[in-house]
Amino acid sequence: MIHTDCFTPDPFLARLAFDDFEERPVTIQMALRGDLANQATEVELRPVISDADWQILLQLVLADHAEGRRTSNTHVPPDVSAGMVAGYRAKSSTYHFHLGAHNGVPVAYGAYAAAPNGVGMIEDLFTLQSVRRRGIASAIIAAFTERLRAAGCHTIFLGALATEQPKRLYARLGFKPVMLARTWVRRLSKTG
Repeated sequence: MIHTDCFTPDPFLARLAFDDFEERPVTIQMALRGDLANQATEVELRPVISDADWQILLQLVLADHAEGRRTSNTHVPPDVSAGMVAGYRAKSSTYHFHLGAHNGVPVAYGAYAAAPNGVGMIEDLFTLQSVRRRGIASAIIAAFTERLRAAGCHTIFLGALATEQPKRLYARLGFKPVMLARTWVRRLSKTG
């Protein structure tokens, strides 16, 4: 898997296509430089710290991958999902994961990180389909934005798949599209 952005030279992209890498749906990187346009409702938000929290996060990641929207309907084996969560945990000192709850039950997750150059990033947002359109994602974004601003971030980025509707939500909140990021994958052939 290779990730590219607007700074990736065209000859490199051409080589990926030539070498049979498959381009996944493009991600629109969006930036917020001012305040959020809409004030979100409150959300029960708690940091992922304990082993039990990490288990809950894993269950939500498994639900995310089973839905397939962010994985382009590619089957993600449970051990790969578990490996991703282990990776999240390994970088949790700077990459802050949180669970969002509705009526006390964890139904969403997301993460944020602040860079020393005044740029923040909100990533890995997911809400269970059964509780969407209740302001949970907006509230998580608002809480993360507040924390990133307190950490000195003047610009906050997040990404949205170009084929999915969250890009409209992010735009309503004040995020503007600024560049495209792409993911390329190639399946390794099994030999002998």
